[in-house]
Amino acid sequence: MDWNKAKNILIITFIIIDVLLLCSIFINYGIIEPFKESKEEEETLKILKEAGIKVEADIPQETPSMALLRVEFYDYNSKNLVGRILSGGYSEEISGEEHIYRTLTEVLTVAPNGDLYYKSMVPLIFNVSIEEGLLNFLTSKGMAEPGMYIEDVIKQDDTYIVKIAHQIDGYFLDISYIQAKIGPHNIEIIKHWLKPAGYLPQKKKVVPVYKALFNFMSSVSGDGWAAIKDIKLGYYFRWDEAASGEAVPAWRITTEDDVYYFNAYTGELER
Repeated sequence: MDWNKAKNILIITFIIIDVLLLCSIFINYGIIEPFKESKEEEETLKILKEAGIKVEADIPQETPSMALLRVEFYDYNSKNLVGRILSGGYSEEISGEEHIYRTLTEVLTVAPNGDLYYKSMVPLIFNVSIEEGLLNFLTSKGMAEPGMYIEDVIKQDDTYIVKIAHQIDGYFLDISYIQAKIGPHNIEIIKHWLKPAGYLPQKKKVVPVYKALFNFMSSVSGDGWAAIKDIKLGYYFRWDEAASGEAVPAWRITTEDDVYYFNAYTGELER
């Protein structure tokens, strides 16, 4: 027997087996997939640029597994809650499907979809920042919520517009917010807040953001020009008339003029 020839055959055989094993690992454990996705993302950004769409935001790279989030709205007609929000005794009236509660200086309106409208004719005087003062006020009135954070403050003459957003487990939860208009003589608050009620058991991996970016092109009106200012992954729920439902994972793409939500499971436009 030619031992040198046999040895060479064995070496070549082991090399072939190793190559096959490596290919199997690449395919089964997704090592090839990131290279493929990187190429598709590069092509998408190229097409966006050619379409006159400028991306001025960081592009998220994560594609976690996320479950649907069960949400519901609060029943603000609870006597205990109304009594905490309003100072002193109050009157109650029903106008259509709205409940309206009044004191001498405050009005609280509860809409059928859970929206809360509050107005006080007594100006707020803060010894701290507008942001801290508003959070303290909401806490004292029982309107503060877990996961809320100041998203934006705009000053218009002698009035401040403060937008408070909702976050759960590090992800935004839209459309869930509190907006306050703080003037020199009064304060007005709109509360459109979702109450998280737990995740559904099944998780599913979200699609890469470039799939949503590709679909974004067909959503832009006019001549297609747009500047993307922000891209984030979170949860989105369309209220309509539902008292509860499931918020879906969504890619939120924000431009100078509008906000777009794309289903993070499919990449398709939500609205």
